[in-house]
Amino acid sequence: MHKRVIIIMLAIFLAFSSIAPAIADAGSGNETPGLTLEQAVNMALTHSKAIRQAAFDVNRSEEVRDELAKQLSYIPRGMTDYGTGQLYTGLVTSDMYYRMAQKNLTMEEDKVVLAAYKAYTDVIKAGEELEYAQKSFNQAAWLQNVAYLSLQQGMASEYDKTAAEVQYKAAQNNLETTRQSLDNALLTLNQLIGLEPASRPILLDKPEYRALEPVIMSEKIAKTLNASPSVWMAEQAAKIAEIQLDLYDFTYPGQDPYEAKEVDANKAKLSAQDAKEQMSQFIRTLYNNLLIMEQNYAALQEAERLAREDLRIKQLKYELGMITKTEVQAAELSLQAKQNSLDALAFQHGAWKMVFDKPWTYSALMQSSAAGGTAQQQNGM
Repeated sequence: MHKRVIIIMLAIFLAFSSIAPAIADAGSGNETPGLTLEQAVNMALTHSKAIRQAAFDVNRSEEVRDELAKQLSYIPRGMTDYGTGQLYTGLVTSDMYYRMAQKNLTMEEDKVVLAAYKAYTDVIKAGEELEYAQKSFNQAAWLQNVAYLSLQQGMASEYDKTAAEVQYKAAQNNLETTRQSLDNALLTLNQLIGLEPASRPILLDKPEYRALEPVIMSEKIAKTLNASPSVWMAEQAAKIAEIQLDLYDFTYPGQDPYEAKEVDANKAKLSAQDAKEQMSQFIRTLYNNLLIMEQNYAALQEAERLAREDLRIKQLKYELGMITKTEVQAAELSLQAKQNSLDALAFQHGAWKMVFDKPWTYSALMQSSAAGGTAQQQNGM
């Protein structure tokens, strides 16, 4: 009975000394109005220097193409003189670069959309991790105080006290690390959307998990190959090689032999075919990985359901005096860990679905993931 009174007193003390929720605790004085995911995406598109550079490239390549078009008086067919052939090949190439610049502009926009989604959800995830770390720290503080009082009452050993101190210190270090991780996630988001580094936007959205729609793989691959800038570029290179072969001037000295041009054309065709095959394989692999994520999400949902039921039972037992508050706290932490894992997997699944829809955004996802990993290493994670 005496032990239960001590524990109740400690619970009251810690309830009044608990630290504020995660994101509010991470900083103050620099808050901005609420920010939706759509707003973040639009701000990122407006702020992106890569998109502006791509728009400049479109304008430049158009000027070059139009200037070459003025210099060509007719479109050659079959063998022609070397100068005309070179001019026409240059025009076709410049037109390809112009259209590629347009595709690059769209591609950069798609990448920024994905990067904004990733940065936005990374902040949400980091906030949830900080909230969990805060609760873990509170529990460790509780257990340390219990160990101190229990030792005084002869109900615990010196080893128990030391173990509680070690757990408290580890929880304290983890709390600081997760706080820094949230700061880094916010910094990345702010940089991407053009806010001041010290800004702390209040995120209003939380993207929900949505499973893939049914996919007919042959149709999906055909659609992707038709839209892919890298595949289109490889096909255009093969066409230019064929044009150079058709316009070859056998009378012009000093150029590569016709047979060498044939080899170039065959190599370009092979490269185009290889680009298609690699993209097809990439799409199939992405699809399989997304299905694995969905299976894992279903398993996590079941684990979360069991954790929720376990917490409900422990709360009832605590109200009946059958277990301690410590056991309820442990069940609460277990449930939150499962919920955080569900959210993290939902965000990851959402990002990879965007890559599945537009595979050329893959590099943007890898860059943002690498940047997050570097920040964690700098924080000692």
